[in-house]
Amino acid sequence: MEAVWAALVLLLGAAVANPVPPAPLSYEQALASAVQSHNRESGLRNAFRLLEAELQPGWDPSAPSAQPLRFSIKETECPVRESSDIDRCDYKAHGLHRNCSGFYSTARSPPEMVVQCEDVGRQLHRMTRGRFKKWKKKLRKAAKILRMVMTVLAS
Repeated sequence: MEAVWAALVLLLGAAVANPVPPAPLSYEQALASAVQSHNRESGLRNAFRLLEAELQPGWDPSAPSAQPLRFSIKETECPVRESSDIDRCDYKAHGLHRNCSGFYSTARSPPEMVVQCEDVGRQLHRMTRGRFKKWKKKLRKAAKILRMVMTVLAS
């Protein structure tokens, strides 16, 4: 009986010492994992769902080099806590839309994924504001020159 217990303890010890590494993710699985991670860490009330993804024809989940991820997500009507089946959630009418990019790598164990997302609306707003400032400076300079010309013509 002691031999059976010793063998069982030895077998369990070997299983704990040599855990099975997680299987590499397909592109679709990596995207789903990235969206789930975003939903957990966003701090927002509503969950996001994949809107579209850039195809990666050369995706090799077991390659040690970083594999690119590029996709966009949109806010849904479902709360984060109820987002177990996010594909059943409808997109929110005027919900946030985010463009995301990052990478997935199996160089380390467990595999590593880094993704960063930006709001589409905020990005466009910044671009518009920057263009307006340039035009504002040019208009002020033109107005100043026009006043000088008017002063000279009036005298």
